[in-house]
Amino acid sequence: MVVATAADPGLDLSIARWIMLPADSGLRPAINVLREVFRFAPYVLFVVVLGALARQSAARRVPSARALRSALFLAATLALGPGLAVNAGLKEYSHRPRPIHTIEAGGGDARFRPFFRFDGACVRNCSFSSGEAASSFWTTAPALLAPPPIRLIATVAALGYGVLVSTLRMVLGAHFLSDVAFSAVLVLSLTLLLKKLILRA
Repeated sequence: MVVATAADPGLDLSIARWIMLPADSGLRPAINVLREVFRFAPYVLFVVVLGALARQSAARRVPSARALRSALFLAATLALGPGLAVNAGLKEYSHRPRPIHTIEAGGGDARFRPFFRFDGACVRNCSFSSGEAASSFWTTAPALLAPPPIRLIATVAALGYGVLVSTLRMVLGAHFLSDVAFSAVLVLSLTLLLKKLILRA
């Protein structure tokens, strides 16, 4: 999707016009409530899994060194992906207006910009890339720590969660397809890399 929207930026606009709810839609309040729940869920999961690792290590069901590497893996993926690369990096410097703020898709006053241009009218907390998509796809990191019998199920559920959160952000007009797709690719790639570097060290 990232390559497709880079080759044809109009694809972002077409999908945004099709999927975005009108500003006065009665569904928006309910979706905003879901958004707030989903927004904090990855951080709650982070704390819960860290607590579980600490308890298992204390009970000697998981060696302390392994538990420490697992905790480091979770913290590093969350901090470097959604934290540093997306929220502190791209969102602050991409200057891409959100779909709902663009003339072409949302009837706003800003011109649409392809995700790779970095010359839009947005000043801060911009559309590219999606912080909530990044944190939702980060849930694949704790899923990869699940016991082998349920690891595949947990990973599929995490990916489904990421797709759901990303779709809701697009429905609200907060992000284009390329915003959420780039966040997914970035976080999943970083997670696999750090899994190899930290957990298999």
